[in-house]
Amino acid sequence: MATVDFPSSAGMGILHDYYSKADCDTVKHVKDMNGIPFGKTNVPEFAASWVTCNYANGCTLNPYGHKYTSGGSSGGSGSAVATYIAPVAFSEDTGGSTRHPSAQNHNFGYDPTRNHYPNGGNPGMSYTNDQIGINARSIEDVIAFDGAFLGIAAEHEAAAAASPALSAIKIGYPQYPFVEVYIPDGGYSAYGLPTSPAKYRVSDNVHAKYLAVKAALSGAVTVDKEWPTVNGQNAIADVMNFKKVNNADLDVMVTTFHSYSGQVAEWMRSFLDAPIGVNEVVKDIYTAGSGHGPAAFVTTSGVTDETQFRYLLGPYIKESIDAWNSLFDTEGVDVIMTPASYCDALTYECQANDSCTMSDGTKAISSGLLHCNIVSYLYMKNIPIPKVTFPVGVDKDGNPVSMEFWGRSGPKGATDHMWVYDDAYAKTADVAFLAMVKTLVNQVYTVDALKRVDAPVF
Repeated sequence: MATVDFPSSAGMGILHDYYSKADCDTVKHVKDMNGIPFGKTNVPEFAASWVTCNYANGCTLNPYGHKYTSGGSSGGSGSAVATYIAPVAFSEDTGGSTRHPSAQNHNFGYDPTRNHYPNGGNPGMSYTNDQIGINARSIEDVIAFDGAFLGIAAEHEAAAAASPALSAIKIGYPQYPFVEVYIPDGGYSAYGLPTSPAKYRVSDNVHAKYLAVKAALSGAVTVDKEWPTVNGQNAIADVMNFKKVNNADLDVMVTTFHSYSGQVAEWMRSFLDAPIGVNEVVKDIYTAGSGHGPAAFVTTSGVTDETQFRYLLGPYIKESIDAWNSLFDTEGVDVIMTPASYCDALTYECQANDSCTMSDGTKAISSGLLHCNIVSYLYMKNIPIPKVTFPVGVDKDGNPVSMEFWGRSGPKGATDHMWVYDDAYAKTADVAFLAMVKTLVNQVYTVDALKRVDAPVF
């Protein structure tokens, strides 16, 4: 974020001594609400990695063990909260940058409905995905901060009073694509995901925790259903893998970043007044094994199609919202629960040398694409969906594990999609969802083995 009180380097060595001419909108609001921003934390170069390392500031350590990454791109925020440096820290989620650090550092990660928190002055990556979020150590802290920061404490209190009892909450447990994933025959993927009948499934340790959390929530209404079929495919597969635009397969997760280099250039100009171009930024970014190569993201516009990008900003938003909500509408679910990652907590070693594994224990995962995260954090990130990752203890090997609750996209019964562009709606859109999450988390934590565990390393 752009800040006047702290350097605004965005993890770049070449920008290490630059301070912003003005605060970003979020920091302005902190100060307007009599808050004091007392520190700024580390990110990978322009937030373009799931590993929080850069050559300006080094690597942010994970207090659950220094073999683990702190996640990314808001790994500094996640580590600061887990080590009790701060009770809450801002983060940013374009493709998991709030939720991945929360999972790696055993925090709660709140990735809200788009534009819930102001994004202005955040060096953007995507016009659809970018969203300021927070990390905290409890769902109570998430709700308390949200109410104070946005002045909506009364709305949170009303939502809590009206929230259904555990026995009335319907929880969906779809397996595709967040527990197991494959590309249906005839579908397209640029990410090396397996084609049916082959498939990936979350790691054995993560799956065991997933089943334990599901059992702990048995007092709610369990809905074991998949998304409805659309055009002969699972609705999520239909929008992710079967779209053709401009006579070519739509590469959703790459085309999303078509505007990245332009947003970087404008942020450096308008906030830093820096006489630095994108080429200089790219030359100043280094790799750290195959799991950390931000330059490729920054230069995405050179390999993407502008017509496909316009489609992503237009009809595809509506199509994705309709696909996501189809499970909520057909089965009446209130929330969906999924694992927060396909792999055990990620280490520097496995990300650097392509050795992260999933359910078979031996499959090498391409860390450049990082299949551990790409489905968990990038699928459906293009539309407004409230999400909360929550820690569920450590697995049998001592790795911290997290799950994730997802809400509906937009208001139930909406007759059009104009709410997507209504920031006043976004301000209070998540209060009912967060109240239900609190009820569900408190139930999960009646099981000692599923409670959040404080970090052993400080």
